[in-house]
Amino acid sequence: MKLSASYQLIWLILLLGHTEARTRPVLRVSPHSWAAEGDSVTLSCEVTDSSIKWTFLWYKTVPFRRTVPFNEDSPIFDDRKKPHYVELLSDSSRGAGGFYTLSPAALQHTGSYVCRAEGGDPAYQTDFSEIKNLWVTGVSPPASLVIRPNRTQLFYSESVSLSCEVQDSSTGWRLRWRTKKVTSVEDREDNLDCPYGWYSESGTTCRTKIQTLHDSGVYWCESEFGQYSNAVNISINWKPKSEIRNPPHSWAAEGDSVTLSCEVTDASFNWTFLWYKAVRTGEDYYREGFFIYDDNYYAAELLPDSSRGAGGSYTLSPAAPRHTGSYVCRAEGGDPAYQTGFSNVVALWVTGLSPPASLVIRPNRPQQLYVSESVSLSCEGRDKSTRWRLRWSTGSENDNVCPNGWTSEAGPTCTNSRIQSADAGVYWCETESGQYSNAFNVSIKQKPIAVLSASTDSWLAEGNSVTLSCEVSDTSLKWKFLWYRAVPYKKELPRLKHGWINYNAKLLSDSSRGAGGSYTLSPAALQHTGLYVCRAEEEIQPIRQTSVKSYLSGSQVGLLQLLCSSDPTDRYLKAVITCRTSKLEHEDRGVYWCESESGQHSNAVQVAVKNKPDTILRVFRDPAFGWPAEGSSVTLECDVKDRPFNWTFMWYRAVPYKSSASFKPVVRYKVSSYSVELLSDSSRGAGGSYTLSPAALQHTGLYVCRAEGGDPAYQTEFSNVETLWVVGLSPPASLVIRPNRTQLYEYESLSLSCEGQDSSTEWRLRWIGQKEEGLGCPKYWRLEAGSTCSTSELQPDDSGVYWCESESGEHSNPFKLRMNLRPRPFLHVSPHSWPVEGDSVTLNCKVTDTSLGWTFLWYRAVPKKGSGPFTDDSTVTERNRNRYSVELLSDSSRGAGGSYTLSPVALQHTGLYVCRAEGGDPAYQTMYSNMKPLRVIGVSPPATLVIRPNKTDLFASESVSLSCEVKDKSTGWRLRWDTNRREESVCPASWRSEAELTCSTIGLQYRDRGVYWCESESGQHSNAAHIKILYH
Repeated sequence: MKLSASYQLIWLILLLGHTEARTRPVLRVSPHSWAAEGDSVTLSCEVTDSSIKWTFLWYKTVPFRRTVPFNEDSPIFDDRKKPHYVELLSDSSRGAGGFYTLSPAALQHTGSYVCRAEGGDPAYQTDFSEIKNLWVTGVSPPASLVIRPNRTQLFYSESVSLSCEVQDSSTGWRLRWRTKKVTSVEDREDNLDCPYGWYSESGTTCRTKIQTLHDSGVYWCESEFGQYSNAVNISINWKPKSEIRNPPHSWAAEGDSVTLSCEVTDASFNWTFLWYKAVRTGEDYYREGFFIYDDNYYAAELLPDSSRGAGGSYTLSPAAPRHTGSYVCRAEGGDPAYQTGFSNVVALWVTGLSPPASLVIRPNRPQQLYVSESVSLSCEGRDKSTRWRLRWSTGSENDNVCPNGWTSEAGPTCTNSRIQSADAGVYWCETESGQYSNAFNVSIKQKPIAVLSASTDSWLAEGNSVTLSCEVSDTSLKWKFLWYRAVPYKKELPRLKHGWINYNAKLLSDSSRGAGGSYTLSPAALQHTGLYVCRAEEEIQPIRQTSVKSYLSGSQVGLLQLLCSSDPTDRYLKAVITCRTSKLEHEDRGVYWCESESGQHSNAVQVAVKNKPDTILRVFRDPAFGWPAEGSSVTLECDVKDRPFNWTFMWYRAVPYKSSASFKPVVRYKVSSYSVELLSDSSRGAGGSYTLSPAALQHTGLYVCRAEGGDPAYQTEFSNVETLWVVGLSPPASLVIRPNRTQLYEYESLSLSCEGQDSSTEWRLRWIGQKEEGLGCPKYWRLEAGSTCSTSELQPDDSGVYWCESESGEHSNPFKLRMNLRPRPFLHVSPHSWPVEGDSVTLNCKVTDTSLGWTFLWYRAVPKKGSGPFTDDSTVTERNRNRYSVELLSDSSRGAGGSYTLSPVALQHTGLYVCRAEGGDPAYQTMYSNMKPLRVIGVSPPATLVIRPNKTDLFASESVSLSCEVKDKSTGWRLRWDTNRREESVCPASWRSEAELTCSTIGLQYRDRGVYWCESESGQHSNAAHIKILYH
């Protein structure tokens, strides 16, 4: 059948997409892909997956062409995203074992090879391997491929030509190639005579100046009749670069010896080296020797004695001032000669013993200049008639008189009042005739930082001694230190900042006392209070970098009140200035003092604001009992994490919230608000411990504490609320619990009853739950006869404390209900779920919670039939989205201890099993366990599950069919499965149902893994197959 070109393309895309998930063999060529006629070459094909016994097939590839009629039986292989036909070799069977040997190799064996493997029943085929090329060179080929220059190692931008020279008079020869770009027959879908971008010349010659590394590859000549020339494997590298390694010190004195060394990392040739002087030029791209280095334009001028450095080293000895300049090198090698690019530019300055001019720098420390410093450079020539000018090499050269940002002055002099890091570099003076002065290599550093510290961090008292120290990390200069006071800011003076506030610096009258870096105040007086600043300067130029330090006193407070008084002993605070806040914020932290208009100072206070300290209440009782008994001893302890004060503790009872003016809802417990009442004997616990001994029933209740300290007194927040229950020896009422145990479970039934000893007293249930508290029955509970509350389904929110209480406030003993989640057993099958008829199998059921003496129940799970509503006692569970009912086994009691054994196991035991446990009085049942399948394989089952191909380890996207073959004439058989596919019909979802109880799919998926078997309406079973899905 023939297809149009558009349908061919569609068919190709579908085929490539379908084979993505298949195993792909690895093809290798040994000893190599370049064989001579008569040699022996072996192709080996290997598949890593050893689950199948593979047989190997061998092919040659033919490039895909739209013009060739399409053969639907010829698969298409994708090589480098280019389609190919593959043609089975006529003697492919010689390599069925994985090795295909060509011995002796002949010219006609040249080509591209692929392999694939097949195995299984029916046969499953892997994907094709990658393409491997084989070139066989004849001893006397009818044509020769000639390359000029005659080497296979070529470089970017080098010129190359390839020619086919035919030895006889045969015609129809042309150049062929396989490179990193595309193969020759695929270039722009045209049959080009030369690679794309190359030029075709007379005869069969192709020429190019290499512009891409993708031209690397194999080139050969081929005739119309399939004859081959020798092949050439061309490797293209980037253009090698020369480099002047370890350049000498750039500052040579006249008469010294200086050696420049040039190297090339590429060792393709025996390089010869050329030496040049680099001359600054404009953007003259067409000038001979033009190149760009570090964004600057140069022209390379060959040195007349360049040959002296042909070996890689060029020596100047003795060095003279005329040798000053910039040097580069390059290398050449090969035939014809190939030249590398120019090397890096190295500058050399040779200082004469008596230079005709001097470069003078002020300040005279070229290696120790700082950012923003003022600098001047002057050219001072001995001969006043000679015109000197400043020159520089900083990376921003220009033809101006001075560098950018500098000012030209008489002299010639260039100045910069705020030098920057970009101004670092080399500076010298030069005449039009090429005379040089000495040169300076100017190094510019960041401004050093002056750091101010004090001999003490404590707050000073009048009469004490303190020393301020100023240091600069940069010790390259001899520093002199100056001392300042920071005063309120005025716009007309230089500004400095401390925190968010602007200040001016005022030089101290006795600043010179601290010129060495230390300024001592002894004895310290009130007028010394303030902000201090220091800076350092060198003898010539100051460095304006400051640091600020403050010295004041302070304390920590909660409620803040600041007072200014002329008489500190005035306890009644007459005629004072007061600032007060009842709600101190973090933003209020800082330093406070009093100051007069004349500049007099009070003492100072540094206010540190912290969060309110937390108060923690704990109840300590005998750990052997839950609640303390009447007559025992109970201790409450109150603690505060933060201890800036000597705290005194106060003790309270939390009582139901009262809205009267004398009570405030100051604490919350659970979800309710409570008022607090100070205990009449609170002072007994002022030290932090409050003991009740002996404890009495009236002590039952909610307790809180708080702490206070300081002057005036500061009080913490209230602590957490703690519950205390005192159990009476003969309480007037009893709380009766059914079932009578404290360990209860979710969904269990529970009833609580209040039974008073005096029938005349009315008792009611009280409780504090997880989210609420109340009197009477909790929400969703039922009120029954007397004072009984009950529920048939306990919930986690029902956890809490329950007790009985009378109108007069009498209490029963409390009951603390702890709620556990409903346990779920774990079911395990031993030794495995696939026994053979007659074996022994044990099902084990376990519950991690051992609080009840569990008895175990055993069930079979059967598919749920019908769609009617479920009743409350419906025993329905779910597995893989399929619904099941559970049926109690008639002999379930055999497994009451947790193990249910089937011995000997029979076919009718095949099925899904679950278990559950029950315990307590009345009986409480756990959840159902996980489901476990049991598939019993019969010795002679009435039906057989046939799988094609006959294996259970299958690949994703592979085709498979499953058939139920019944031995007798019984009917009602169908395929069953236990996978992630839902049971919706006679076959798994997306599978096809075929004749004779067969289900098939053309593309297995991961969720198809699982167990398959045949089952009749009467419950008979075939053998089972456990299918695994493999990925590549």
